[in-house]
Amino acid sequence: MKKKIKFFLFFIFVSKNIFANQLQSDIQPEPASIKTNLKKSLVAKDFIVVTANDYATSIGFEILSKGGNAVDAAVAIQMTLGLVEPQSSGLGGGSFITFYNKSEGKVYSYEGREKAPKKIPENIFLNKNGNTKKFFEAAIGGAAVGTPATLKTYKLIHSNYGLMNWEKIFSYVIEFSKTGFVPSARLINAVNKERFFFDLYPSSIFKNIITNPKKKFTMMIIQKL
Repeated sequence: MKKKIKFFLFFIFVSKNIFANQLQSDIQPEPASIKTNLKKSLVAKDFIVVTANDYATSIGFEILSKGGNAVDAAVAIQMTLGLVEPQSSGLGGGSFITFYNKSEGKVYSYEGREKAPKKIPENIFLNKNGNTKKFFEAAIGGAAVGTPATLKTYKLIHSNYGLMNWEKIFSYVIEFSKTGFVPSARLINAVNKERFFFDLYPSSIFKNIITNPKKKFTMMIIQKL
């Protein structure tokens, strides 16, 4: 039987864009968003959940309250973030996970970035003069696409350290996808800047509860893994 382990976790949720190589540091994974809303510091006795979205925080809190550990909560949080902030996070990207195992006094890290094709040339992002290509010159096209590893990484860390049943964790996310959510200012801002990709307009998105039936179906498939 797996023992319940206390963890401190730090997450970097990478953009859903699956470019294998970020060549320009000034290219951001999402458009400039709203101003930072600073709040007072809080201290927690048993656990604390901090994410980029209130919905994800609530689901993570519920997982921990129902007996799950930090890894279980992290899985649910990542899947929820893919629903509520698809411009920044999701199954189509990569991630890093770093956690502290208190019982061992050790820190562990999981590297879950995208994987490039095995036979891709090492100099594919250099021009004929041997200099680094500009970002959009390199990023557009199949050569810059990597295989996403977020799901694989979370499945691995859960199999190693998770406490709550994988299927049960996903039941929380699936139920949330049915209920829907009010879009955040960040999501509205992203849709506004890239609205030619979507059949959505900021004037209407403010008034709607967003559901994602196709994503729910995907979650139901992953739930059975």
